[in-house]
Amino acid sequence: MDFDIGIEDVGLMVLQELWNRVASQAVDLVSETRDVVFEKDTFQQFSSSISELSTLLLALDAKKVEAAMGSEFTKSALETLNGQLKKARKIVKDYKSGSRLRLLLHSHSILLQMQELAKEIAKTISSFQLVNLDMALNLKTMTELVINNLTSMELRSATATETIAFEIENSISQNNRNRENAVKLLEKIADAVGASANASLVQNELARLRQEKEEMEDQKNQAEALQLSQLIQLLYSTEIVTRPQNEDCPTYQQKHPITSFVCLCNEIMADPVAIFCGHSFERKAIQDYFNRGEKNCPTCREELPSLELTPNVNLRSSIEEWKRREMDLTFQAALSAINSNDHSKQNKALEDLQFLTEMPDNAIKVAEQGLIPKLVEFLKDSRLNTMATLKCLYFLAKNCDNHKEAIVEAGVVRRIVKQIYTGERIPDAIAVLLELSNNETLREKIGSTKDCIPLLVSLLDNSNSDISQKAKKMLDNFSSNTSFVVKMAEAGYFQPFVARFNQGPQESRGWMADDLLKMQLKENRMKDLEDGQFIQSLIQMLSSNSSAYKLVCLKCIKKLTAYPRMAKRLLSDSATIPPLLGLISFISPDPHLKQEADGHPDGVPLPSSPGKETAINTLVAILTHSLDIEERRLAAGIISQLPKDDITIDDILHKSEALKAIREVICSMEEEDNGIRAPTNVNTSLLENALAALLRFTEPTKPELRRQVGKLELYPSLVRVLSSGSSLAKKRTAIALAQLSQSTSVSVSDATIVANQANNSVPLLRLMNLFPNMPWCCSTSSEIENLCAVHGAACLHRHTFCLIKANAVKPLVRTLSDTETGVAEAALMALETLLTDNSSPSHATAAIVDSEGVVAILQLLEKGTLPAKTKALDLFHEIVKHKPLQISDQLFQRSERILVQLLQEDALKKKVGLVLRQMNIMPDQSSYF
Repeated sequence: MDFDIGIEDVGLMVLQELWNRVASQAVDLVSETRDVVFEKDTFQQFSSSISELSTLLLALDAKKVEAAMGSEFTKSALETLNGQLKKARKIVKDYKSGSRLRLLLHSHSILLQMQELAKEIAKTISSFQLVNLDMALNLKTMTELVINNLTSMELRSATATETIAFEIENSISQNNRNRENAVKLLEKIADAVGASANASLVQNELARLRQEKEEMEDQKNQAEALQLSQLIQLLYSTEIVTRPQNEDCPTYQQKHPITSFVCLCNEIMADPVAIFCGHSFERKAIQDYFNRGEKNCPTCREELPSLELTPNVNLRSSIEEWKRREMDLTFQAALSAINSNDHSKQNKALEDLQFLTEMPDNAIKVAEQGLIPKLVEFLKDSRLNTMATLKCLYFLAKNCDNHKEAIVEAGVVRRIVKQIYTGERIPDAIAVLLELSNNETLREKIGSTKDCIPLLVSLLDNSNSDISQKAKKMLDNFSSNTSFVVKMAEAGYFQPFVARFNQGPQESRGWMADDLLKMQLKENRMKDLEDGQFIQSLIQMLSSNSSAYKLVCLKCIKKLTAYPRMAKRLLSDSATIPPLLGLISFISPDPHLKQEADGHPDGVPLPSSPGKETAINTLVAILTHSLDIEERRLAAGIISQLPKDDITIDDILHKSEALKAIREVICSMEEEDNGIRAPTNVNTSLLENALAALLRFTEPTKPELRRQVGKLELYPSLVRVLSSGSSLAKKRTAIALAQLSQSTSVSVSDATIVANQANNSVPLLRLMNLFPNMPWCCSTSSEIENLCAVHGAACLHRHTFCLIKANAVKPLVRTLSDTETGVAEAALMALETLLTDNSSPSHATAAIVDSEGVVAILQLLEKGTLPAKTKALDLFHEIVKHKPLQISDQLFQRSERILVQLLQEDALKKKVGLVLRQMNIMPDQSSYF
């Protein structure tokens, strides 16, 4: 029993000893961190938490911990904690004693190690579960505080430290050996560690770095040793201390044979890096190797404890130096061979030079050697490498701006143009031309070279997008020259021509328009000429003060309208027609200008057949099918202005769908007026233009067209326009109705028979009404009912039009109240047709009187224009002559008063006198006659 108790006592004593050792280790760690100069505040944060830990360990009872956690667990946890504190102490000790340059470079990673250790220590303390022990509250609080502080601890380098570390890294990675920069960097390092940037500091740092380098080499950590070597070179570059003679900087011939320049991929390294064992590889190659899960060196197969990569600046410098020397040797050999007469040597030289001249210095040397004319001559020799020659010329043009003129003067443009025409090396050839054309002073010489611009235009359609884009860029370069854009247009590329035309002054436009006249145009190449601004710019010239500009403009328009798409585009522009019509009619006194506007005294200019038919059918197609109301409006307006006396046009229109399209417009506008949708100004104008176009179809002298109108049952819609249309629509409708009504009178040229039928029909009709039960064997009741009171049987034919049958008299009478110019005159003209060549004028005047025509005529005589009053007097005279009894006394008195007042107007007094005499108000012997 006593023996057992002794064993427990011994075990507790050992545990207590271990406990005390851990507490002492914590105290030593705190002491070790006190004299840290560099990043002192950061280390103090760690030291403070460890100090609290040491106080806690000294205050705790090891026996209680052992009783709660068990002897083995407590011992194991204490040993773990002791190892962690010991590791932290070593890191701090190394941190204070090592090279300050290396310290600055690795400060960030060292602090990260300390931060991880703090978290591990906190985890170990937490495993003791001290808060569950029976101990004072203040100790429990201290335990929680220590654990929380260590767990949440973040140790970061100061911004100044990180900045200096970056500069050191950048300096050694860029192999920067500039003394001034190195001294400035040393001063920053010295300031950061609280020292002076003198020989003593450099000597001390060199001694430490050499010692550490030897240690790394002994440990076979070659990558770390390489970095220390680079830091040593950085200190020597300050020239504050002299490099010992036995410590020369190694050269690539001594340390790096050529085989060491080659990486795993059998290529010369561009970014060599060293791994832990000291072997160097291309950065990407070794990274890919490690990414596949490999952890051994590809060369020595040694297992690597770290996969960290260190830039091998010395090796990279050696490789670059070797490349430069090799390049110089190759360049000199190429220059020598290019002047030989051996074609194989010349081709080898060209192959080398095409890569060497990529570097500006080499390109300048080639130019200075006077080799440009020789290279251009090489393009003529099919035995020599054309592609390599073109590459050389391209880089000479790109890198030697001062020698571009020499390349052009040597005749390269003409040579290349010929090559492209034969299909040789087009991408390389066009690249040379583009680079040369980027020089503004050379563009005129290049663009003036025979066939150059037409060739470039042809390349725009090349299937190789790179070729077409380069050709486009060259043409853009030339587009500031007017003569060049004319050449482009002649070759079928109008985009620069149009842009230049739109931007240029009137004088320049005049020249360009004249050039356009001389061109052979192809419709598939004219899309750019459909540009709206170009059309407007061209049309603006019609308003020029210069007859020469007007004439050339007219000729251009005439030339362009020979192409259907251009005819449609020109004639659909609202600005085109007014100036053309102005030149055709009375505005221009110049007969040449009138002759150029298609030689017609009136009407829209059209090309001669068969172009005429194409132009008219294009207009009809627009009116019929276009979804753009504005286009339809313009098309209808142009159709209305077509020359009236051209039988060919009548025939074309008769065969077309023009009249159906006009009818559709009138009917659709009628729907708008009925409230189906609100009419717009454009719609109103479309209706007005459609009615204007209709007038050609209603002319009495065009029976074929007129019969087309009769077949379409358009009359009811026309009559409704008189009630709901605009003033202009009413005017044109009244004119159309007048022409149709006049056609009825003209068609009754065999007037005797028809007149007799008309005269006899009315009494017969009255008798039938008086005696409805009497059999009338001579005619059927339907025939009698359909007879017109004015025309009798003359208007029974389905192709004739009658105002009475169409119920148009009352709407025409109402239209007399429209005060707009020309509306009332048109309505009067239509009403007068009832009296033309009519053997029953009393019936005609009765129809007007019954429709309240007298009231409307009197209002017109009071307020109308002089032309309207003149026509109104003529109609009123006829009414008074044939139906005086139907005028009420009140209206008779009113008319007398109005007529007497009109006697004061000289232009009307004779007509007024005639009417008054007819009314028996003025004697026949009056002085007015």
